[in-house]
Amino acid sequence: MFRKLERKSPLFPSKALLVVSLSLVLSFMVNIGQVLAKDEEFEELEKQIDLLSQIENLLESQRERGLIIVPVAFSNPTIGSGVGAAARLLYQLDEEVEGSHTTVGAAWAGGGGWMVGVNQKTLFPGDHIHLNGVLGLFDVTRPYYGIGYEAGEVGDSIDLDQAGYLFAPELLVRLGKNLRMGVRYRLLQMETTSGAPEISSGGVFNIPEGQRDAFSSGIGPTLRLDSRDNSYHPFRGALLDIVTFVADPDLGSDFQYRTLKSEYSHYVQIGEDQVLALGLNGCFSSGDVPYFDLCAFGQKSNLRGYVAGQYRDRNMLSAQLEYRGQFYGRWGLVAFAGMGEVAPSVDELDGADLLPSYGGGLRFMVSRSQRINVGFDLAAGKDTSAFYLRFGEAF
Repeated sequence: MFRKLERKSPLFPSKALLVVSLSLVLSFMVNIGQVLAKDEEFEELEKQIDLLSQIENLLESQRERGLIIVPVAFSNPTIGSGVGAAARLLYQLDEEVEGSHTTVGAAWAGGGGWMVGVNQKTLFPGDHIHLNGVLGLFDVTRPYYGIGYEAGEVGDSIDLDQAGYLFAPELLVRLGKNLRMGVRYRLLQMETTSGAPEISSGGVFNIPEGQRDAFSSGIGPTLRLDSRDNSYHPFRGALLDIVTFVADPDLGSDFQYRTLKSEYSHYVQIGEDQVLALGLNGCFSSGDVPYFDLCAFGQKSNLRGYVAGQYRDRNMLSAQLEYRGQFYGRWGLVAFAGMGEVAPSVDELDGADLLPSYGGGLRFMVSRSQRINVGFDLAAGKDTSAFYLRFGEAF
């Protein structure tokens, strides 16, 4: 990942400057997913910062140490648009291992919401142990449609103001070439308020009083199997992520519940610069699950074309297939289609209420060495549509 770039031509600096300048301009239109309240959203922000820092490194040899400052921005159908900035300190504990980093960032949404956080990624000597984590504060506004397929079908919503903090450390141990297992702890405190009286009316938008000032604390095992040939735009290989979470009053939680989230992506190269990508997502929960930890479409691009949380319930399954191809120099196209379902129980994930997703997009490769793309997607769902400006691929 930290290969040095050889300056084979006197034109290299001007070419690098052109590519980096273009990428930084486009970064102010990039979709960073949902900058909301949970660890998945902080992970999406960290992913975009990682991509941007890789592009900035093109201005010089890919440095293994030093400070990088990058702009971040977002535009998505859930919270609109916003801007921010991040500072990343790169360092290495082992010259033979990919660099560790500490990142401090902040983002502001157009509606007045904000988020600040510190992200840590530590790779110990020998690359046998990874210690990662995030600490964040947030105050954001998002739409709430209620719970269940029927509530999402109606399409009405109220605005929720969510404010609180998140602490989520993770320890991973390498068990094989591509396999890591570990444990993740998450502490989330969140206060939910709304100017809409329906939040306490007992109707579809009702949120129980105990969930409006909530404290969730839990721990669970994680598994990551990664055989991809590239982290940003894979041609071959697969990625499997399984994250479990057990919240319990013995750990200080206000609720007792369990969640399991799984993501599987598989990549097959079908031409010199053409790839078929398959993405499968599952989310399952049981117990006294608060509304903010229910499974929801629209997060982390698991089903494009829907506002995150419009379809929300205890269980969820989705699948999508995407074609990616370069057709002229740095320019490329993607086309995708998928479907998914939410239900209160696993038995009811029977295909009776499938939600479709399909669309396409344009890509421009700003880094050939890292295969990093910027571009946009147009996606349609069931009676819905959405426009995404993105940095990197959906999955």
